[in-house]
Amino acid sequence: MSNLSPEQNRQELEKYFKAQLDRYSPEKWRRTHPDSINDIEPGFLAQFNDMSYKNDSMPFFQRYVGNNTHLVISIDYENKGIRDFPDLERFKAFIVAAAKEEFDGIEEGPCFCTQDFKEFQEFCNQYPEHK
Repeated sequence: MSNLSPEQNRQELEKYFKAQLDRYSPEKWRRTHPDSINDIEPGFLAQFNDMSYKNDSMPFFQRYVGNNTHLVISIDYENKGIRDFPDLERFKAFIVAAAKEEFDGIEEGPCFCTQDFKEFQEFCNQYPEHK
């Protein structure tokens, strides 16, 4: 159990995710998951922290949006033939409320799924990063 305050805990998590992002940049994802994010604007992904385990079927990213919540996104392969779930939409976003003692959170609030990147980007822009 941590003796850190919720704010200190959040700051520590942010440091951890920043370190992860530095280790696993989108360029590395492009090499390890070809066809998954190759067509995504690098500036868009730079707004998020990579939170994948690198053995996922698709990359997951997150950003802190305030009030102990994160916007979590996943981007599946463009080619439906190599997706684990080809019938699902390629782009997914949802809000996660972080648990008090660990990051494993509870999904809350709008879940958004689409095949269209521009629609996806517009949805995500409704939840800017909160520092």
